[in-house]
Amino acid sequence: SRDWSSDVCSSDQATALYEANPEVPALLLECGNLPPYAEAIRRATGKPVYTILDGARLMTGGLS
Repeated sequence: SRDWSSDVCSSDQATALYEANPEVPALLLECGNLPPYAEAIRRATGKPVYTILDGARLMTGGLS
């Protein structure tokens, strides 16, 4: 199985987003296919990255 997370950050898209918009405090990945990339984006940017799964956990009380 291929590790796609390195491809997501190799293009520096998330880093470029934060450089162009430094006021953005965090990133929300709302597509159900993107949670596997959250950690790689977090490492590349040093910013919080949340996914739609985090939102679902929050809504159901799964985050404490």
